[in-house]
Amino acid sequence: MAESGQVRIACFGTASLYTEGVATAVTAAGAWWCGVVPNAGEVFQLVARSAVDVLLVELASDPGLYVCEVLEHTAPSLVLVVLHETTQPPPGLEVPGGVRALLSLRAARSELAILLRDIVPGAAPPLSAREIQVLGLIARGYSTERIASTLRVGAETIRTHVKHVFVKLGALNRPHAVALGCARGLISAPEWDAVPGG
Repeated sequence: MAESGQVRIACFGTASLYTEGVATAVTAAGAWWCGVVPNAGEVFQLVARSAVDVLLVELASDPGLYVCEVLEHTAPSLVLVVLHETTQPPPGLEVPGGVRALLSLRAARSELAILLRDIVPGAAPPLSAREIQVLGLIARGYSTERIASTLRVGAETIRTHVKHVFVKLGALNRPHAVALGCARGLISAPEWDAVPGG
């Protein structure tokens, strides 16, 4: 069951391998994964019960975006996100104004974390550009002092950035922050610097 204030996300589509990745991204972003809804009737029931805040709609399951069009009018507060092969709609398809984004199926996992942060009320607060930069250097194994030297700021400033990163991501320590940052698409998997003598 979703915790109070936690964003609830479901997918209208088929249970495929990419959906597992999306589910991982959703939970890593601190949202509640409600699962895959296989047909329009169940989508309407779910929305009628106010059991979902964000609906990911696989374009193959709603090729004319008719479900999105209906939901745009019947559930205006529902965040609709369409998943497609590319970030462009097929020629001739008019995307309803209520659709907030069109995400590529291939990149859905990383893009979804960013999208949640940007458009969904209650999602994790965004990291600043500097905090993302610091997190990226942490991922490379840099110490506080080395990050400070690299960015030409004081070590105390870096400690403050690290604290903010921990709070915003809900991280317990540096490795946890890196794992969450990677899962949310904020940074790439760590690229370790060569260790002298190693």
